[in-house]
Amino acid sequence: MNITNTNPSKLFTALLLAAPLCLFSCCGDDSEDTPWFPPVSPQKKSVHDVYVALSYDNGPNTVNRAGYYYNGQLVTLNGQADNVDTYANSIYVDGDDVYVAGMEDFQAIYWKNGEANYLPQGTGATGIVSKNGKVYICGYEATMDGDVACCWINNKRYLLDNGTRTSGIAVDDAGHVYIVGYYLDRKTFVYYMRYWTDAESAEISRYGINSKTSCEGRAICLDYNHVKNGHPFICLAGMETSQNGSVNKQWVERRETPLASAFGNEVSAMAACNGKVYTCGNDLKTAKYWVTTIGPNGEGLNLTSKSLTDNKLEWKATGISVLEDDVYVTGYETKRTHAPVVWKNGNVLFELSDEVRITPNAIHVIARQKVVEDGGDSTSVATPQQALAGE
Repeated sequence: MNITNTNPSKLFTALLLAAPLCLFSCCGDDSEDTPWFPPVSPQKKSVHDVYVALSYDNGPNTVNRAGYYYNGQLVTLNGQADNVDTYANSIYVDGDDVYVAGMEDFQAIYWKNGEANYLPQGTGATGIVSKNGKVYICGYEATMDGDVACCWINNKRYLLDNGTRTSGIAVDDAGHVYIVGYYLDRKTFVYYMRYWTDAESAEISRYGINSKTSCEGRAICLDYNHVKNGHPFICLAGMETSQNGSVNKQWVERRETPLASAFGNEVSAMAACNGKVYTCGNDLKTAKYWVTTIGPNGEGLNLTSKSLTDNKLEWKATGISVLEDDVYVTGYETKRTHAPVVWKNGNVLFELSDEVRITPNAIHVIARQKVVEDGGDSTSVATPQQALAGE
């Protein structure tokens, strides 16, 4: 019906005739048993910026480079020399500042907006957080007697008691530090999961996770929806290893939740959002992430998982970031026949460049100021440019 050219009296009559049909077909049963709900206002979501810490090379027997990927562009991180291997292991964005931690020629290093800073008595940096004007980094030092776990706060180094290596770091709003890692018994070659925190005192204290077999601590995050003794719930992830293989597990306030029953798994990273904890890794050949609702005592409830690949090729999920219930995961295919990927809520958001061999190691997603209506894509990402080719 062309409303513009219709006689008003005929239009009014037509609407009256159509009204009962509309009430019947559009509104459903109007009996007293049918509840009425007021219209829901559209949820506002931020536009998200995606940062991926990565390392890349041009193939075997070439120098490894560190960098990060930001909304369609590759940013190369330079150090002292062009002919040494450099790795980017962790990334954190604080306002307009981008922090990346890694290693250059067996020396721990971090970059702030591309400027290199070398850490005293460090071999490698594995995690970084910027909070309240301070830079917190975890890592390790290689010594003649083996590796020693340590951390740096504004470049001041602290040894972590009875630790061999660290895997991740978190800092709460009060400035308390939480670090996960492991201790390697060099006589038995058994791994013992460790985490360290200064939340209970001014000193960094060590804690262990009881495990029946060898266990490595791989990831850490904080759940701000729950508080115990004045600090947010501590969420940890790791791998228990036996002669049959490895199994992914997570702990919230030391309450264990197995993530997979089969052997041949690896866990890489985790994040918490709105009372849920998200842990990524791989289940045999499949890149995957797991989601659990955190109970009042740290128990994992309603465990679900999301496969990101089809198990035909071997993929690894290496980093995860959750913002406004949107789940971002990055990972790569180990045979290098496909470009590395960033997934959003289980779907491919974009591919990283396939011009060189890229290994994505971490991801951090932040919100922009711009707001969009729910239902649209909440991520504004440019089409991946061939930045490595200079286009």
